[in-house]
Amino acid sequence: MQVIKDRRLISCLILNRFEIGGLTMKNNDETIKSEIGTEAAWRGFSTQTLYIAKRLLEAENNVQLYPEQVEDLMIIENDKIIELVQVKNLSNDLSLSDLSPKKNDSFFRRCLTYKDSNIRLRIVSFGNIGLEFRKMLQTKNRRKSSVFDKLLSYGYEDSDVLWLLEHLEIEKVDELEVENSIKDELKKYIEVIAAYNLVNDSLIYYIYKLSREKGYTSKKLWEERISNIVKNIMAIDSVKKQYQKTIIPLCDYKSNKTREELFSAYRMGVNAHPDHIRNNCDLWRERWIKEIDRRFIKNNIVLIKGASGQGKSTLAYRYLIDTYPELNVMCIQKLLSEEQAIDILSILRGLNDRKDIVIYMDVEPYDIQWLWLCEKAMEFGIDIKILVSIREEDFQRSPIDYSKHNFEEISLNFSKDEAKEIYNMYSNSTYLSFDDAWKSFGEKGPLMEYIFMLNESKTLVARINAQIENIVNHEVQADAWLECLAIISLGGIHNNSISVNSLFQKVECKQKNKMIKHFEKEYFIKITQNNTYIECLHVLRARIIYNLLMERGMFDKENILMKTLGVIEHNATQMLIEYVYGTRITEDFINNIANIEYLSIEVYADIVKALLWCEIYYYYQMNKKVIEEGNLLFNNQFMFLGNTDITGLLEIDTLQDICKVFNNVKPDFEEQMRNQLSKLPMLKLDYRFLDCFFEITNKTIGNLYEINEENLTAWGYILFWMSYRNFILEQISGADIDWKLNIEETLNYVLGISKQGWFNMRDSIVEAIMPSILLENGVIYYEIKNNEVFAIINVLLGNDQEQPHSHIMKLISIFQRSFPEKKKYNVKIVGYSFLEEVEIPDTEKNISQEHLPYVWITQLNKCFGNMQKYHNLPQNWKDTYERIINARYAILDFFIILLEAVEKLYRNENARIFSSDNYKKKKGIAYNLTIENPYIEPMCAVDRYGLRDDNYVVEDNHQKYSNEWNQESNKEHISYLCHEYFLHVHAFCENCENVLVDAKTKKQQGQKSRIAYYNLIQALMKIDAFQEKFDDYFSSFGIFTNSKRELDILEKTAAVFTIVFFNNYAREKSICYRAKESVRSTERKIVQFMKNGINMLPGVTRKIGEINQPVVDVEIFQFEKFLLQFYNSLKKLGKDMDNTSFSGYLLKKHFSKLHINPICDGENTFPAIDIPVRNFLIYKEFNKFLSTVLPNEEKNNWEIINSSQAAIQGIGAISSLKILFVYASEIEHELLDKQESTIVKDVYCLYRRKVMNLIVDAANILKSAAAYIFANAIINISEMKEANMALEEVADQLCGAIFDMAKELSYEEIANFFEELTTQFCKYVDASGIVIAN
Repeated sequence: MQVIKDRRLISCLILNRFEIGGLTMKNNDETIKSEIGTEAAWRGFSTQTLYIAKRLLEAENNVQLYPEQVEDLMIIENDKIIELVQVKNLSNDLSLSDLSPKKNDSFFRRCLTYKDSNIRLRIVSFGNIGLEFRKMLQTKNRRKSSVFDKLLSYGYEDSDVLWLLEHLEIEKVDELEVENSIKDELKKYIEVIAAYNLVNDSLIYYIYKLSREKGYTSKKLWEERISNIVKNIMAIDSVKKQYQKTIIPLCDYKSNKTREELFSAYRMGVNAHPDHIRNNCDLWRERWIKEIDRRFIKNNIVLIKGASGQGKSTLAYRYLIDTYPELNVMCIQKLLSEEQAIDILSILRGLNDRKDIVIYMDVEPYDIQWLWLCEKAMEFGIDIKILVSIREEDFQRSPIDYSKHNFEEISLNFSKDEAKEIYNMYSNSTYLSFDDAWKSFGEKGPLMEYIFMLNESKTLVARINAQIENIVNHEVQADAWLECLAIISLGGIHNNSISVNSLFQKVECKQKNKMIKHFEKEYFIKITQNNTYIECLHVLRARIIYNLLMERGMFDKENILMKTLGVIEHNATQMLIEYVYGTRITEDFINNIANIEYLSIEVYADIVKALLWCEIYYYYQMNKKVIEEGNLLFNNQFMFLGNTDITGLLEIDTLQDICKVFNNVKPDFEEQMRNQLSKLPMLKLDYRFLDCFFEITNKTIGNLYEINEENLTAWGYILFWMSYRNFILEQISGADIDWKLNIEETLNYVLGISKQGWFNMRDSIVEAIMPSILLENGVIYYEIKNNEVFAIINVLLGNDQEQPHSHIMKLISIFQRSFPEKKKYNVKIVGYSFLEEVEIPDTEKNISQEHLPYVWITQLNKCFGNMQKYHNLPQNWKDTYERIINARYAILDFFIILLEAVEKLYRNENARIFSSDNYKKKKGIAYNLTIENPYIEPMCAVDRYGLRDDNYVVEDNHQKYSNEWNQESNKEHISYLCHEYFLHVHAFCENCENVLVDAKTKKQQGQKSRIAYYNLIQALMKIDAFQEKFDDYFSSFGIFTNSKRELDILEKTAAVFTIVFFNNYAREKSICYRAKESVRSTERKIVQFMKNGINMLPGVTRKIGEINQPVVDVEIFQFEKFLLQFYNSLKKLGKDMDNTSFSGYLLKKHFSKLHINPICDGENTFPAIDIPVRNFLIYKEFNKFLSTVLPNEEKNNWEIINSSQAAIQGIGAISSLKILFVYASEIEHELLDKQESTIVKDVYCLYRRKVMNLIVDAANILKSAAAYIFANAIINISEMKEANMALEEVADQLCGAIFDMAKELSYEEIANFFEELTTQFCKYVDASGIVIAN
């Protein structure tokens, strides 16, 4: 440390740390207006202070000094006063009178207060001692001194004077000697040698301040003060070195850009700058801001870590700017050396008393000095807040020892909520919704890459290009480095990790470690924790890097591809396809990929899938011209209608059936179609590429790759396609495999080995997994006979509670993969009979093998269809939005002119408008724009290669070999709602005139009229959901401002055509007015009934709530009567009140749900019931409707609180017993003719246990209810006792005989039995004399 020369300046700085620098003292103190620490100030301090300073430096460690408390100095040792000191600096000799002994508060009087203590009384004189005192000090017997006599004369007691003089010491001191003594003592402290005068000044002021403030000190406290002074001196020196170099106040970070420039740059992904935060360009991340605050409460050091591009610096700047004055935020930059770290530590120690200071460190790559600084800050107890931001990789690399390092860690990640906020900040036509963008991004990744994905900013591209250019210009091994980077990035594009060992086997690189560290530093890659794999930070960054490298023309793309395929373990399909797309496939290329030794069988399977795509692409290119000609002839449906299977592997030929349908519309359809098909150069795929690949690899595949639980689907896929290309392998064993670990994967493998003919292995595997499959799916009967598979599913068992169709098809898919050689698969679901009136569709399927194509085959036809459609798709979502908007306007225009035409037709039989050019034009536009769903996913949203359903940036490969049947459509998605709405509108447009013609000719409405009317009503039923979802999805492109008019016109059209459809033609002054009045009349009835009519129904005790969702309290004993009258009342509110009628639409418009609270004896003790309006509309019979009425929740073990409730519970228990018996009867009758070996015992036993438990519960409820009624009976007690015993006996018998009765009795007999039991129970209740609420 250099010697500090400017003592005056440094004194001011140090004293400023003591919070008095530059301060002017008040008038009642000694006036000290000059700055403390200057030489002029020393002469103003008293010699008293000088003496105390000397005593302080000479004191023992266990002594405390109290200046100006009792005396000039009081000294205490071990909590006892040992010395009182009076200091005098007189121009004359010191005499007794100078101590004012006569006064009551004199030095001597004050000392007598401590007479009982063994203390020294000391008078210190900086001048001469008078003769009187000298003589006293020289005599041994102080009674003989004149001082003794004088004190007695002043009124002191003899003993008091004797005690005073015996304990009194008088010391003469020289000011210069005292100063020298202080200097000698201070020089014993090595820390102050370079700044003695500064420390001496500080000491004198320290004593003065203690005297003034009545404080105390000790040698230990003073030594701590010396340490602080030294720290401050070092801090000043360190500040001089590092200020504006390594440590910079946040307020000094400024840019000269305008607010608009800052916003634009920030959204393009540039590095965060404090000016971005000052101008609110950033996203407010409230969750993380609060988290930082919370962590600082626990610890002074908080560390924000996360991957590159997660917004760590932005978050840190936002927190600091919002929390602290910017002048108090010190930013540490580029802490790269130990010297810098030591300087910064010195500064921190110097600032330790400043609670308003915060330090921010943004750790540079490979900097580990930050950790030393944090460690020392904790070790020295530095009480300053330190905020650190660091990359996850650098954090993991740092040698953290948690026994030494104590800080709060915040792992920053980019959340879905934050992504949504950012999505709403940007306008784009690439993504329809945030959900689409988030899925495309892969639902995780750095914030910077997400911003790039949304706006494709050039900032990130330019930055990466500069980094690559820097490697080219400065690295000797640049070519090898960039070749490695090309391989890593190509793998990264497809979400692959790269094997480090394999990479360096492919590329010779002499500076491996340096290269990896450099790539990490440049944010190109990250290394997995075990250092065996390299990963790209994100798919987007990987693609940018790869494209930039390829644009330089340094590398051969095919060579990079081949090397990459050899160093990855997954996800090769899209990689190969992207290369092949637009490139001619050669035999040499196939040979090259066939001769790669892949790291895993999954990559081999990916290559097979990619080659199948190549077959399709080649087929499409060969036939493209003929297909385009055919599409002109057949409205873009040539191949869809004429050649539905390009694989040649499906056994069904649909062309003949299609021709029969279309020949009725277009007589020469078949001739034209067959003629065009004959022109195709290739009718089916020829599998030339796949065969070539298999020919080279089939002999070695079994030796190169093992079979394990994680690659079963890949093996199944390969074996499946090898079998279809007649490459039959010798059986490969899979030892020690848990086939039940992932049954779906196992089934895919089983399909492959079955196609290969490895039936012994297949049978062994199926035997292992089938019990779990049957139990999982609730299969109670399973049999293979006559080359068919049979199964019965018990509806109340199994974990799969899907719709019957989905459940059955899932099981059929399982059986098909287990036994692909069987001719037919028969699956049935039983157990629905307890629903009685409700008809459940699709409870049985019997599908032959030829009608059940394998998904792996149909995927090829789907891929070809997608490939054809791609080039006719809209460019982006803006185009799709405009397609839908145009269709909506066209429909609106047509409906308006249609209503005008109908109005004129009915007013004066004028039909000329129907033949006008304007009418035909508007109808034609509406017809053409709705002939297909105008919602078409644009190019930006679909895979251009036709392989995937999406075009997500991050590929989702979890289901890439899925062999399951597709699930049902998402009926809430805009695509489905668009399809439904425009389909119905189109059907109406096509047939609407038929309604008018049939009415005019007074004929019964024909099929086309019924089609038109039905579809018009269905369009009206669906328009609300369509409009709402359209606005949700397309709001960024603009709202359809005519939504209300669109609804009004459609509603008006439906009202008019309802009159036309249900009535013969008769001239009207205004049919539109009549329709309007009819609507008003029906709506008044609906509203009036919902408002007042419900109150008049039986059992209603209270009605509240809105008209569209009334809440009704209904007496439980009149519940069914209430429902019957409510149901019938609704049906009478309009003509044909159902879900296909206009009156049904009006009911849905004003009424959505009925909420019923069943009441018993004034208490609401039963579950509430919600009935949606849909149930009232779709069921035309009350009993079927009633069977759908179920409580919102189950209430088990109700406590019986009154007789009415007991009666209800008893009847309910009997009803439950009936349901269980009916259910058991159906199951038992289904199994009567089945062989015992075909009954799945585990499932059958589970069914019996479940039914028995439910039967016992219901029987116990019945017995409890009967017992309660008996206990509260008031008449017929003896008869009641016998009846109660009889009911208990019946209940017990039912528990014991359920399965025998279920087998022996028919449904009718069971129903009659429980009907009689209900009657007897009611008689039992009546006989008790208990009054039941009605």
